[in-house]
Amino acid sequence: TLYPAVRHNISAVIDYPQVPIDWFLKDAADKYPDRSATVFGARVGPLLLDSTINYKELNRAVNRFASGLQKMGVKKGERVAIMLPNCPQFIIAAYATWRIGAIVVCCNPLYVPREIEYLINDSGASTFVVMSSLYERVKGIRKNTCLKRVIVTNIKEYFPASLKMLFSLTREKKEGHRVDISNDMETYRFQNIMTISSDMPEAVDIKPDDASTLIYTSGTTGKPKGAQHTHASQVFNSCLLNIWAKSRKGEDIMLAAMPFFHIYGLAIILNTSIAGGLTTVLIPNPRDMKHVLMAIEKHHVTYYLGVPAMFVGFNNHPERHKYDMSSLRFAASAAAPL
Repeated sequence: TLYPAVRHNISAVIDYPQVPIDWFLKDAADKYPDRSATVFGARVGPLLLDSTINYKELNRAVNRFASGLQKMGVKKGERVAIMLPNCPQFIIAAYATWRIGAIVVCCNPLYVPREIEYLINDSGASTFVVMSSLYERVKGIRKNTCLKRVIVTNIKEYFPASLKMLFSLTREKKEGHRVDISNDMETYRFQNIMTISSDMPEAVDIKPDDASTLIYTSGTTGKPKGAQHTHASQVFNSCLLNIWAKSRKGEDIMLAAMPFFHIYGLAIILNTSIAGGLTTVLIPNPRDMKHVLMAIEKHHVTYYLGVPAMFVGFNNHPERHKYDMSSLRFAASAAAPL
């Protein structure tokens, strides 16, 4: 489908592919199988410990998780709520949900139990993917909801080995990441689903105008409302930014500090990055500006997208001058005046 362009230095028309949003991951896995799709880890004092997943590995993980969802009974049109920070598990869960024609419901990890309960019942979510440190919030209100199943994941699952060991010894138990789900009905470990599933999910017919995502408003003038996005609307966003920014496909590196539960983080950062075959450097806590600065320098980040507060924090950080920012070539701010 051709749509008029609105900026003078790009083509007069843009040809958007008529595909579901997860198609871009398959495409990137075919074209750039060994290219790092994600970089994920944590800051430990002066060190940044992280590891990568390439596009071939990420697509395989999405297929296995999608197959697992189908085996548990998730069908096209069902709602799968995801309450995770920026991490590989979010990407795997979201793209697996889209791959089987189900609908992603983004849930802010800062929500308290009553807000989670409202979101589940308002969206009709049947499945909930949650970080282990947040699991008790969901467990406490589950009986009041329509949930059929809960999937629990630990933040450390995609850490490099050294960081995983350090985290297990010093922070996992103290910060509530270690939870026992053995006696909880229809509650599963994220990695167990990956282990028992087949390599390919059953094919599902997905149209561009099918609903893909529910993003909830902040609720400043009433209760939050689920804004529905289609596969087509997400494809438009993903293609457009790559064109405007003149992305170097398979080369550029995107810093993902904006939370994926927000449409800016999901559609403009994550999906744009995958659609362009870019590497996504995942930042779980956008307020950790030192992590941001260290990641830009270490991984030679080229794209930094955020909100004004992030740019203010970036510019005013007392140690900014210590880090090499010369790799950055594109930045964008949105959501408020800068």
